[in-house]
Amino acid sequence: MLRRTWGWSLPLVVLAGTTLFANLASAYTPNLLLADNTRWPGAVIKFTQEGERDMHVVDPALLPRDARDAVPRVGSVAISPRGEVFYCSGLDGVVYKLDGGRPVVVHQHGPPVRDLAFGSQNDILFFSVVRTPQNGEALADGEIFRKNVRTGEYGRVGVVHQTDVGGNWWGSMTVHRGQLYIATMGRTSRILRLRTTGWETMMETSSLVVQGIDFENGGDLYLVAGTGMIHRSTNLRDIENVNESRVSRFADLALEPEATADVPGLGIEVSDSLLRTGDWATRRP
Repeated sequence: MLRRTWGWSLPLVVLAGTTLFANLASAYTPNLLLADNTRWPGAVIKFTQEGERDMHVVDPALLPRDARDAVPRVGSVAISPRGEVFYCSGLDGVVYKLDGGRPVVVHQHGPPVRDLAFGSQNDILFFSVVRTPQNGEALADGEIFRKNVRTGEYGRVGVVHQTDVGGNWWGSMTVHRGQLYIATMGRTSRILRLRTTGWETMMETSSLVVQGIDFENGGDLYLVAGTGMIHRSTNLRDIENVNESRVSRFADLALEPEATADVPGLGIEVSDSLLRTGDWATRRP
């Protein structure tokens, strides 16, 4: 039962003749990009049915001049519908696009940019911002922004109030079929969906501290939780382990876009309006 919360892709990496991913489930899993934020420098990992490989390893010497002081890690990764790859460290305000294998700065923010996501529009990048608590203070409310990476125009979509989502929201989010989803961390992690009436809890788990989420076009939810395991839920209730890396630890993931577009008529009229106007930022009973 749903509970309503009010408020507002090279050579394959091989070790001893074995790919570094262990397939745990027999079902098909899509191609993925993953953010390994435990490596220094950080890396974007590409996973396919054949195994994993480094798609991009951050080289501090090759960072753009305006980002030389940025943290050389990868905390979040996103893929646009046309297949362009974007990433951020999750520890500063710099967002990069990979252009011919080299990082290009597409956005710089003040507070840390925590997560990145695309919907069905090629040029509209969503990103979350949550300030780092200082001196024992409580985790602040977060914000979600949208940016047109072609024109440079950006603005705030809305505020995620910690009290409205059960707390522990560090910015994890995704956009699926026109709807905004977020994931909280903590002893109980929650996956919530934004509705006109507020935040709706879609799933809860106390077995994972969820750090990154993304949906397959068919509706399966993929999750990572800071380990080498990739998890999946086909019903927003049960979670299975589908693959495990023997060398990497993942903070985020992004599914490669499919040929099919977002399915209309599944709440897009709701979220498109909210995501354009930011009305949900003030929809508090």
